[in-house]
Amino acid sequence: MPARADTFFLVDPLDGTRDFIAGTEDFTINIALVEQRKLVFGMILAPVKGELYATLGPGQAAMTNVPIGGTAPAFSTLRWRPLACRKPANDGLIAVSSPWRPAAPVDAWLAPYNVAGKLSVGSSYKFCVLARGDGDVYPQIGATHEWDTAAGQAILEAAGGHVTRMDGGPLAYGKHADGYLNPPFVAWGCTAKRIR
Repeated sequence: MPARADTFFLVDPLDGTRDFIAGTEDFTINIALVEQRKLVFGMILAPVKGELYATLGPGQAAMTNVPIGGTAPAFSTLRWRPLACRKPANDGLIAVSSPWRPAAPVDAWLAPYNVAGKLSVGSSYKFCVLARGDGDVYPQIGATHEWDTAAGQAILEAAGGHVTRMDGGPLAYGKHADGYLNPPFVAWGCTAKRIR
């Protein structure tokens, strides 16, 4: 794998390969810009759903619908809707997890929390679900790469969410020596939900 520069793009042209092969709609195309190991831009396209998510500036994330097939519309003509994570629900959290990962480790991690429901979502689309306020927490116990998470993390954090390693430290980017692997992490739709 190439060594990183101080500024670089992380691109995943097909995130959610298993979703794509299985014929589900959850696979995505991810693009993120990293400067000095920090995320400064993220964009996710869910092509089958016709949904485009992006950061539009510091603390600004939005989504729009795009037609599938035919001529692509000009970026400036898209009608963007702001994204915002939802406030904690009194009846418990909605947890988001992958249909392709073992459920037991995720359930064990969630055990101390009041979980009212669970959503099974593939690829980086899980970050989009949190960013638009349809879920609260996404614990990722298994291995992922930086290109799997960068765009989603940028979008979620611009919408008011938070992503950390399981120990609470930052999820860093540009880890060439580690093969661009991420440690286990947790994404929160709202940082207030971090309280058990």
